Amino acid sequence: MLCSRSSPSGWSCDHFSLTTRPAFAAYRSDPNVARYQSWDTTYALTDADQLVASQDGVTLGDPGAWLQLAAVDRVTGALCGDCAVCVATDQPQTAEVGVTFAPATQGSGLATEALGAVVTRLFGVSVALEPFAHPPMRWTVVEPRLAS
Repeated sequence: MLCSRSSPSGWSCDHFSLTTRPAFAAYRSDPNVARYQSWDTTYALTDADQLVASQDGVTLGDPGAWLQLAAVDRVTGALCGDCAVCVATDQPQTAEVGVTFAPATQGSGLATEALGAVVTRLFGVSVALEPFAHPPMRWTVVEPRLAS
């Protein structure tokens, strides 16, 4: 899946493309990115291919399955980073969310924007969310309340 800036109001989502895989493997193999994640600096294009293939048939909100959402700059087409989402099997209204962005785009606010788009989409399939980031930082989004 792909989250890309489509308008000043946010991001839209679509599938990973063949052109994003090299950039995906490049920032995942960066030592400054890999040290905070579960992979190491040997992350290669074949690893990216395997991850993309494993996403076939996975839909946002499917319990138990991790889904990668690629954040792409719609203007330049450059891959900026990705968000990973896994909805808990025992509590399908709870999701774990991870964010990984290329060093060149870190600190620009793009990860916050992409994460906001993902959480907004999750509210369409889940009621309560409990994502966390690594290094450990937790926050909880509670069920939205409608004014009566």
